[in-house]
Formats: sequence, C-alpha cells, structure tokens
Amino acid sequence: MIRPVVPRHPRKRARALCGRMHQVVAAADTLRAVLRARIVLHRGGFPGAQRHYGLVHASASALREEGGPPPAGSMLNAAARVLRMPGLASTCLPSSLALAEVIHRSGVPCHVVIGVGRWDGAFSAHAWVETAGHRIDVTRTPPDLHREIERFALGAA
Repeated sequence: MIRPVVPRHPRKRARALCGRMHQVVAAADTLRAVLRARIVLHRGGFPGAQRHYGLVHASASALREEGGPPPAGSMLNAAARVLRMPGLASTCLPSSLALAEVIHRSGVPCHVVIGVGRWDGAFSAHAWVETAGHRIDVTRTPPDLHREIERFALGAA
C-alpha cells in the first residue's frame, strides 16, 4: 500500500488534511444520496423520484442562462469514486439522481437528462447530469450514443 505524502510543515499538513477531509465528507454525502435514490426509485419508480427531488421539466437554454461555475473537481472525483465502488455501482438513473443531488446542494445548478438511442441494434435509454455546459456521466457511456428526450431541473427537495 502506498501511503500519501503528508508535509512536515504544520500549516501545509493542516491544509493537506483539510483537503482529504473535504473528500471524505463529499464521499459520505454521495453514499447517502445513492442510497436515498435507490430507495426512492424502488418505492415509487420515476414518478416517486419526481416528487421526492422536486424534478420539473426544464430546457437546456435555462441551464445556460443560470450559468454558474462547474462543480469543484475534488467533489466530483470523490462522488465518482463512491458511485463506482463495487457493490454500490448501479444503473445510470440512481447514479445521476445522486450526483445531481450532491451538485445541487453545493449550490451549482444542474439538470438530470434522459436520452434514448441504439446500442448494438437494440433500444437503449440512459440518464446523465449536465451543469455549466458540461456532461457528467459516471457510467462513462459514449456521449454521442444517446439523444436527449427529457431534461429535469432539481427543485427544493
């Protein structure tokens, strides 16, 4: 096991530990969001998720108008690591809802996007998150595979 390098200077050490603590908090936040998304979808399907998260139909232009900075890289990296953990990795919809919840709570506007397409000749549906002009997809599905059919903004949940 490779141990992380911790600086010897007290101020640098404190900064390094605060950065790691921020990642741990983001990972725990994401874990809670994933479990909540799975429970909500299991109990009420997508209509239940719409009620729970306050999902409302939105347009791509609305997200561009809201603008705002993209989410912090460390937060996204921590969230993506949690969403890809063995045993926790799930389908695109719960992962997208969880990631959107984490991003939304950090104060960055985002949309959950649902698209359809063909994969090896078969019908395929997919969900991902868009924010500040960036597509965030933890399942790493090729972006040109699905065409957007619905877009939802998170409301006050």
